[in-house]
Amino acid sequence: LLTTPIHVAVVALLVGASTRLVGRIAALQALTVAAGFVGALLAAPLNWALYLFGCACFAGVVYTFYADLASLAADCPDATESLFRKLRSFVVVLWLVYPAIWVLGPPGLGVMDAETTTLVVSYIDIVS
Repeated sequence: LLTTPIHVAVVALLVGASTRLVGRIAALQALTVAAGFVGALLAAPLNWALYLFGCACFAGVVYTFYADLASLAADCPDATESLFRKLRSFVVVLWLVYPAIWVLGPPGLGVMDAETTTLVVSYIDIVS
């Protein structure tokens, strides 16, 4: 809940985002994580409602990366814009795995057991 908002905030600061924009993307990312965590603790159908809320928040993070921050990056030096694009792609692609893990794991459909889910999440945490 602490590190992922910091990740997106640092990427936003890299391209000179305003305090408001940094706060927005960090808050959306924190809500994404919190909704997934709380949803995993609750029974259906409330867990699915929180999952969908978390996905909507993550869609806001992705939108902010590809719209607001991309336009700021376009005004930065080429090296900064290139770094932004790499970090953005890295974050978005890797973090898209988490919703799939949630659905396949015990909180969702239960296709993966708790041990496998923990192993996959730990691996993605290390890579990202």
